Amino acid sequence: VTTYENSFASIFDTNRGDSFDELKTTISTANLIPLAFDPFALTWQEVTDLKALIRKNCRLVDTPAFRAGAGQTCPR
Repeated sequence: VTTYENSFASIFDTNRGDSFDELKTTISTANLIPLAFDPFALTWQEVTDLKALIRKNCRLVDTPAFRAGAGQTCPR
């Protein structure tokens, strides 16, 4: 059990650092909002917050036309 717990803790710390705050700043300020980015661990609340922030800054992201040709960025 200890080995499993240590492995899980290691995975959950994947790229935690400042990655989430930096991504939120980029989404809030960049002309092209990244929709693909390096992986890092998030809590459910952080996932929910990130999705809301993307939707707030890129209203096209949920449109059928955008989703059909979705790329790695979304214009502000």
